[in-house]
Amino acid sequence: MNGEWMPGRPRTDEQLLASAREGDQTAFAEIVVRYRPRIYALAYRITLDEDDALDIAQETAFALCRKVAQLRDDGALWAWLRRMTVNACLSLFRRRHSEREILAAWGREADVHAAAPENIVAAIQREQEIERVESALRALSPQQRAVFALRFHEERPLANIAQTMGLSLGAVKSHLFRATARLREMLAPPPPAKEESSAALRAASRE
Repeated sequence: MNGEWMPGRPRTDEQLLASAREGDQTAFAEIVVRYRPRIYALAYRITLDEDDALDIAQETAFALCRKVAQLRDDGALWAWLRRMTVNACLSLFRRRHSEREILAAWGREADVHAAAPENIVAAIQREQEIERVESALRALSPQQRAVFALRFHEERPLANIAQTMGLSLGAVKSHLFRATARLREMLAPPPPAKEESSAALRAASRE
């Protein structure tokens, strides 16, 4: 009974892929339905555009349809889809921008630690700050957004991100350093107003 599908039970990825390779369109559709939300979510975190994310989700589904016979490691379906999604996002940006424009969008470079500051992650999780966070994310390059999304939303190890994106480990760390530095700068709380600071100093001097 091992590996056989029992009616009434959801089919595993391995079972769905085996059926899809044999031309079972129902199995293929079930894979798409299962993974489309995750593909869309990852694509949106990188592109920050609903239409682009939808297009990339569709493009990734088409890629799976074309290449399903080439997938040999059935247990790595999401890893393959994740790599296709990231590549599609970066290809989209390459089509739209020259390399000079992309580099100009990177902004000021900075060396910081690879771990994301807690205030950045907390800000991303708070709905009331979505617009502010998205504005900050738009200041990152596409590759920086991709690395940041894979590290802190997908929770992938740095070595896995390097493999997914076809980059060296050093390049991944560099993108992550720059992304977290830029986000820390843009999401930092504003300094107290000058008047408030002066009033506080006057009050403190009277105590």
